[in-house]
Amino acid sequence: MPWKYTLSSRHAIHLETGEKFHITYVNNTVKTSQDIELVPSAESARRWSEIELDRLREELWAVMREEFEQASLRSKLSALIKNPLLGDNYQAADVISRISGKNVSQRSIQAWLIESDKRSSRKCPSWAVSALETYLAEPENQKRLRDLVNYYKTTAAPAAAPPAETHGEPVAAIAQQALAIGDRRLDEWRRAPLAELPEMLFDLEQRINGYLEYFSQAINAITSTVLEEDKDLNEIRRSLRDKLDELRHVDFMRRGSAAAFKHDGDNLG
Repeated sequence: MPWKYTLSSRHAIHLETGEKFHITYVNNTVKTSQDIELVPSAESARRWSEIELDRLREELWAVMREEFEQASLRSKLSALIKNPLLGDNYQAADVISRISGKNVSQRSIQAWLIESDKRSSRKCPSWAVSALETYLAEPENQKRLRDLVNYYKTTAAPAAAPPAETHGEPVAAIAQQALAIGDRRLDEWRRAPLAELPEMLFDLEQRINGYLEYFSQAINAITSTVLEEDKDLNEIRRSLRDKLDELRHVDFMRRGSAAAFKHDGDNLG
């Protein structure tokens, strides 16, 4: 990119020369390069010819147009995920992957939603937005999502809260925060001494196995409870909550014992 430019900014920096230019908008609606003018900084020691300024303006306009398009795509993607998909980036990634045939992860979604001037941002592809629009245009998918929204609105179970409650925070801000946490964790792994990696990997394996065991038992508890006969919906909910609470308690005690064992082992060493 030959320019450093932030959307709606009144300034831009020409990276090749390091010159800072002021952007003047000739018309209220910016549709072509003729709707902007470049004014060199008053501190500039270089005298720019009209031909040079015209060339720079065309270069900057290409950058600005791409920024406008990216802002529009990010806005569309955010709206499609936040409302029809209840803010669920995992579901969005799965839908886009199936429709487009490309491998899309939740992290991809997060990076696409972040503004382009942030380090973790990635360009939002138009095919991702098109894939979601194609999916949501299908009547059966619309019905499934409506049923899901109605379920969240009517159920009294605490576990039935919408999966991506934003508490008023912008979706892009949440995505940026999640990526920042992931970047810090990645840096920790990169800085770890080679001698410590076996212990770190073993600890990670133990925690993953613990989570898998908990989720396996939780799924078994859900399945067995739902299949119980002669119980109404409220009884099933109460029974399921009791079983999951017991699982969480056992999981907490197991983690505490594991931590104590590791601490004792360290002392013995």
